[in-house]
Amino acid sequence: MRAEDSRDGLKTLPPDVFSQFTGILLDEVIERQPIVLNSHTVYRQDSSLAVNPVSERRLNPSHYLFVSADPEDVVEWRAADKTRQRPVESVQDIEFHQTIALGVVRAITEVMDSRLLVVHNTVETTDTNAQEIGEFLSSL
Repeated sequence: MRAEDSRDGLKTLPPDVFSQFTGILLDEVIERQPIVLNSHTVYRQDSSLAVNPVSERRLNPSHYLFVSADPEDVVEWRAADKTRQRPVESVQDIEFHQTIALGVVRAITEVMDSRLLVVHNTVETTDTNAQEIGEFLSSL
């Protein structure tokens, strides 16, 4: 498989091409609602962090779930994923990304009057998080 054919390859597409594909996918997602969508609201696009407010408004989610983890754990998990083709990010880059992403998601949920649940993912909190997420999703 070529890098550009993988999900990692999407990160290097020119912004206009990426937006075109996003629009097509959004049409399909909106058509099939209600759904639970697992995605990154703030994502790495080439060397930048990006957010697509047009997509967020089109989707109009009633709920957001933000999952964070210790950046050191993220580095370890990513290193264990032998299918991952994206460039390695430092602990500091991951921490920065998570901090920016949480701020953006908080702002979006406030503006769109959506509910937000934030959980911190560790081996020790998996069961508690799963229960909390289940309760959150049952309110949909």
